[in-house]
Amino acid sequence: MLKKFALWFICFGLSFLAESLGLAEQGKAFLLINLGEDCLILFFILIVCLLGGDGLEERIGIPVLSAVIFAVAVLIILVATWCATKLFDIDYYVVFQIMTFGQCLCTSTRRKDD
Repeated sequence: MLKKFALWFICFGLSFLAESLGLAEQGKAFLLINLGEDCLILFFILIVCLLGGDGLEERIGIPVLSAVIFAVAVLIILVATWCATKLFDIDYYVVFQIMTFGQCLCTSTRRKDD
């Protein structure tokens, strides 16, 4: 959970840096940095699987499954953000930042012992 908080605050800080440099407004920069960071992690997973996999399942199956899961997760976040903007009449970028922070709060690294 601490890693997710650290990553969120790094994205948050970089978005303020991008705004101060005049590259984009803060909320839009946060959205692009956060989605870009997720895409970068997915890219590394895909490269490792393609280069290090032994069989067809490891070389093709895992990357395709990872890409589908990533796309669905991003789509759910973006649609939920859009719905919240319509429901509460708040700026889209503000809601995205709140929702991603909420994801950090709701993430647990503990495993349930059965």
